[in-house]
Amino acid sequence: MSPQICKSFTENVISLCFALNSRWSTTSLWYRFTTIAPFVAQYFSKSLADVTTFSTVFLIGYVVVSPLSGWAFDRIGMRWSMIAGASCNLLGGWTCYGATRMADSQVKYTGKGSGQVAAGVRSAEIDELMINDICGAVEVMLTGQTIAACGQPFFLNVPTKFAQSFFSDQQRALANSIGSLSDPLGSAAAMFLIPLLTPTFTTIPSMLLTTAIVSTLTSLSSLLMPSHPPTPPSPSAESQTRRFFPDFLLLLRNPSFHLLFFTFSILQGVFSTFLSLITDILVPYAYTPSESGIAAIVAISTGCVTGLLLTAFLPPSCYRLVLRLLPPLSPLSTLALLFAISANHGLYPAVLVLSAALGAACLGTMPVALELCAECTYPCSPAVSATVLWMGGFGAGFGLLVGMDRLRDPAGVPPDNMRTALIAMSGVLGIGCLCAWGFRGKMGRQEAERKEINVGELRE
Repeated sequence: MSPQICKSFTENVISLCFALNSRWSTTSLWYRFTTIAPFVAQYFSKSLADVTTFSTVFLIGYVVVSPLSGWAFDRIGMRWSMIAGASCNLLGGWTCYGATRMADSQVKYTGKGSGQVAAGVRSAEIDELMINDICGAVEVMLTGQTIAACGQPFFLNVPTKFAQSFFSDQQRALANSIGSLSDPLGSAAAMFLIPLLTPTFTTIPSMLLTTAIVSTLTSLSSLLMPSHPPTPPSPSAESQTRRFFPDFLLLLRNPSFHLLFFTFSILQGVFSTFLSLITDILVPYAYTPSESGIAAIVAISTGCVTGLLLTAFLPPSCYRLVLRLLPPLSPLSTLALLFAISANHGLYPAVLVLSAALGAACLGTMPVALELCAECTYPCSPAVSATVLWMGGFGAGFGLLVGMDRLRDPAGVPPDNMRTALIAMSGVLGIGCLCAWGFRGKMGRQEAERKEINVGELRE
């Protein structure tokens, strides 16, 4: 048997860019209501808790549809799987815009005040919005969000599988990191751009129209995705297609995967919860929503830079050491953050530094954990193992979000502080650190590839 020629092509990088476009689009659909919740509540004459449902449905939809996406990657291929996800994005985006058309046909503005809300804070002179008999507009909006949520797993679960199929063993860790971290980068962009597109509640339809157009363009770009690279970049990329459920059963019998699953789920779940509640954490201590948003962007940016640097400059043999050293920074920074926000407003720079540390510990570990998962579970398909990891992360995020919200102290000093929630979050992160320290998985994929290459050289 002739030796395999392992190459990566420029077309593979272009294909990765197409995949990133789809991930950014689905993230914008998820986070578009987070920073303008008061506007959305006023527009539809609903409570803030009802508006939160528009984002929560993405967490639920992801967990429900994820097994289907893992099966689809290995049965119908990445290209058709991503086209299916893009179709859900497109249909969901335009359905949500259609809901605003239904509402606008029944809205009466009283024209009092400026209608402005600065950084998500309801103004005392905000316009009154009267919606007489919405006739299902909110239900249509929720339906659109649900459809878009069903497309999300087809993008979020693909980077590990894509990196193995399109990039060589020297490049796939960085490719996986870029693909995985594109989601938090998209969320940071959405948190920054959506408020600019929505200066008043009356501009919500135009914002939804913009996101629908973006989802349409990214859906078209998914049609250009190739099914596979021109030449397999590595021996593992040539391996036969495996089935989802047999591989899932193999994961259940892998102790190393169990430890990595709990580590990843806790770090990812805590970080997503931190981003969702950062305004609730800081505002009771006299910080503004704008300052909270800056802290969130700092956490995301630092985490992404950390993950990219680790995968770009460290060999995979060092990833297990990273998994032991980086996560312990998260519970320490959480406890320090509690003292920083409780002191006085002059410690805002410390809040930014500690938010950055939390982002580096949680988000920076994510691509390393995904690569270690593909290694220690080989020959299981990375589409299966990554899908299960992301399911755990989103499931943990949903549970932590509900639990930390219940730990809010409305009668405390200051009112509605989340001191107890932060302490609980630090304890959960400590459990994740213990799981990380116990990880002893082998680099099975690399060992198998080295053996196959050596055998090929001997036969030659």
